[in-house]
Amino acid sequence: MRLENELFRRLRPNIQQLIEYGFIEQNGIFQYQTKLEDTGMYARITVENNSVSGSVLDEFTDEEYIAVHTVGKKGNFATKVRTAYLSCLEDIAKNCFEKMVYSTNQANIMHEWMIHQLQDTADHPFTKSQNNKRTTDNDFTAYKPSGCDKMYALMFTIGKRKLDNTTDDEYVDAVNIKVEPSKGS
Repeated sequence: MRLENELFRRLRPNIQQLIEYGFIEQNGIFQYQTKLEDTGMYARITVENNSVSGSVLDEFTDEEYIAVHTVGKKGNFATKVRTAYLSCLEDIAKNCFEKMVYSTNQANIMHEWMIHQLQDTADHPFTKSQNNKRTTDNDFTAYKPSGCDKMYALMFTIGKRKLDNTTDDEYVDAVNIKVEPSKGS
């Protein structure tokens, strides 16, 4: 998976903040270019329809430096460029994007409806291990009627590849409804 997909998958652009940051809009596509300090490279970031893509190019030849997107690429220079590029992306994410609960609009609409219309509660019942610490796993959200401890739905993000290993390594949002058939009508 590309760096941009992972970093921006639960973020939505704020158009005004993109423009204030220095992105230039042309036909609904926003582009930004910046030098990556002490690398001899520059980054070109594109935002189009909630999707972020980017490339790193050599300042002198304008050739793309593909090692920045190569998984497991070691070496001092590759690491230096990747770190500078990631820092650039993180700054853009922090200053120009808004956090969403899920990666798809449909799942976010459903989440808002269950919270505001049904006035149900949502929590994250699972933990995961990260750097030898247990943290809340925000990829899973349980929905419960107010005043009840029993969940009726579990919404989560899962890699498409786990469902169909012929697809790209992207994510989808899914919901598991927990209602007994006799109580569903």
